[in-house]
Amino acid sequence: MSKYKKEVIVIAVLFAVMIIIAASAGLTAGKIGTNAYALDPIEIITQPKGITGVYGDGKYKLEIKLSVPNAVATYVWYKSEREDSVGVKVSEGEGINPSAEVRYATDSGYYYCAVTSVSYDGQAYGVNLVSEKAKVNISPKPVNVKAKTTELTYNEEWQSPELVIDDAEIVKGDTVNAYLETEKTTKNAGTYSGKIRLDNPQYKVNGDETLSFSINKAKLVIKIKEVGVRAGRDYEFEIEYDGFKGTDDESVLDFTPEVPSRYYGLTVAGVYEVTCTGKEETENYYIVYEPAKLYVNEGTLEGGSISGIEGTAGGSFRPGTTMTVKETELNIKGFTFLKSIKSIYTTEFPTGGADGETFTLNIEDDTISPFMLAVCLADKDGNTERTGGFVFNDGVLSVTVPTDFDGAIVIYNDYTVLLIIGIVLFLVLVITLLVIFKSKQKYNTQLFYYRAAEKEADRYRNNRR
Repeated sequence: MSKYKKEVIVIAVLFAVMIIIAASAGLTAGKIGTNAYALDPIEIITQPKGITGVYGDGKYKLEIKLSVPNAVATYVWYKSEREDSVGVKVSEGEGINPSAEVRYATDSGYYYCAVTSVSYDGQAYGVNLVSEKAKVNISPKPVNVKAKTTELTYNEEWQSPELVIDDAEIVKGDTVNAYLETEKTTKNAGTYSGKIRLDNPQYKVNGDETLSFSINKAKLVIKIKEVGVRAGRDYEFEIEYDGFKGTDDESVLDFTPEVPSRYYGLTVAGVYEVTCTGKEETENYYIVYEPAKLYVNEGTLEGGSISGIEGTAGGSFRPGTTMTVKETELNIKGFTFLKSIKSIYTTEFPTGGADGETFTLNIEDDTISPFMLAVCLADKDGNTERTGGFVFNDGVLSVTVPTDFDGAIVIYNDYTVLLIIGIVLFLVLVITLLVIFKSKQKYNTQLFYYRAAEKEADRYRNNRR
């Protein structure tokens, strides 16, 4: 065989191999495209159907079917808010019938499915199939919302009606709260209107969403502070307020309540009812003026007004006041034999009472010894405290007592000071004697040395002679 013939044979073999490779490549290309085989295309034969429903009624399914039975597809579902907008991936998977589940109101939108590959008969093939778009419209579940009350009362804080939803209307496991959305702050008294809103987008208000309510004015009571004054003396009134809300005080009022002038300067003892005057309402309050008592008092109790002792009382006493003074026994804490108790008295007012901070009880008792006399107050447990002061003069002991004191007056002679003085004098005497003794001892010692020196000097003079 010539060299030329060998080259022809080699070229022919190479050409045949190339034809075989090209044929194989052509067959493979027919399977990777949109056709399972060159003559059998893969198509979506069932498009997804639109869904209309209500949240809570169950689950809904979007589904497509392919033209090749039992083919397992790899797919992605997309959702867009509008039909002409680009979708975003919401789910993906593999299966014979590509599907997606929807159930929430927030699932509403336009859906389509994209298949990227299919597998069957042991082979996988890449495809690019896109379904038509299907509209999903799942409405929020309507629920009935009611206000517990539409009549509120001003409290200085932002407030709105409490809204309630029947739990039976809520899907098990869900939480839904209702609130009122208003255009302005609902704080001051007035009438307001707002929109009922729910904090769960799967639900909506059944019926009218508009709700009107009112915040009524709060009650404010104004009166003078009950007071007792001495007849014939000047006095002032203090206004009391009952009903202010939150941090409100009299500064929120646009007026100042007044006491009629006829209640000033009363000199005749008695009980008077005093009522303020002023506006009947403000922005957030309606006002009620209540009467309060003014006691124009006598300055002295005497005679039949005091029982239990001989004596009088001075202070500011309401008309018709009576006082009972009783001698009693009480274990006074901290008292030793140096404190000799003369009497213990308790006071009470069967009728009327004393005004002001203190009153003075004048006890007429000439058996009281003024020597080392002392007075204190004691509570029911025997604990002592100081009085407002006392004076003993000509057999009359005057003790100043707080008007609100609930205890006893203790009269005693305190010899503690005498003991202390005695001890001090004794110590002074002892020290003086010690000083005298030491001085005398020192004098004798100095005298001894003086005389010894004198003798020694005399002996020396005698020897020199």
